[in-house]
Parts: sequence; structure tokens; C-alpha cells
Amino acid sequence: MLLQIRRLNVIAVWTEEEGFRFGSDMLGSAVAAGRLPQDYAYKPR
Repeated sequence: MLLQIRRLNVIAVWTEEEGFRFGSDMLGSAVAAGRLPQDYAYKPR
């Protein structure tokens, strides 16, 4: 029996987002979603 895949599914999970430490809650997921530029995440504070 062969299984045909109709589309690729990608799942990402973020736990323990870094809001307190880096001053922006959900920084990693915001960059991944395109809400914040990657340069912003790497900029020292």
C-alpha cells in the first residue's frame, strides 16, 4: 500500500518565549511569521 502525500505540512512549536529576557514577547515566532525583521532579533539591547 502506497501513501500519497497531497501537500507538505510544517509544524513549529515555540515554548518558553523570551519576552522578559529580550524585551519583546514572542520574538522568535514574530520573526518567523514575518512580523519583525530578523535584524531586529539579533540587535543587542
